[in-house]
Amino acid sequence: MTWRPVPKPKKREPKHKWQAAYWEACKATSSTNKYGAKKTTHAGLSFASQLEADVYDLLVWFVSKKKLRALRCQPHVFLTDARIEMIPDFSAFDLSLGELVYYEAKGFETATWRLKKKLWRVYGPGRLRIYMTDRGELKMVEEIIPKR
Repeated sequence: MTWRPVPKPKKREPKHKWQAAYWEACKATSSTNKYGAKKTTHAGLSFASQLEADVYDLLVWFVSKKKLRALRCQPHVFLTDARIEMIPDFSAFDLSLGELVYYEAKGFETATWRLKKKLWRVYGPGRLRIYMTDRGELKMVEEIIPKR
């Protein structure tokens, strides 16, 4: 059997004018989500946005300073008996409070988020700390302590 080089695949040519524009638009938007956040890889992990990666860095710093432990990414939480699912960005055990705290990086508020935030106030399993950026600076803008 003789070795033969594998031929390079042929470049797809659009059959219609609109296909070329459509393919270019798909390429341009493939790395962003519907709210414009660019997916980021940081510290060997993949994050939905740079803001989320920044919150992760802050929490890792708190772990190194022995303020937090058991940092987890995207824990699944069920709110209400109807099991409405919410996936906060992170959870960690806060050593000063002696309880599990959840963390959310929010760049854009949606109607779904506002509803889940209201549900968290009543049915949340623990504190929820919400981080946003203000003029490029990361800030905790809200802490929700459930009524339970």
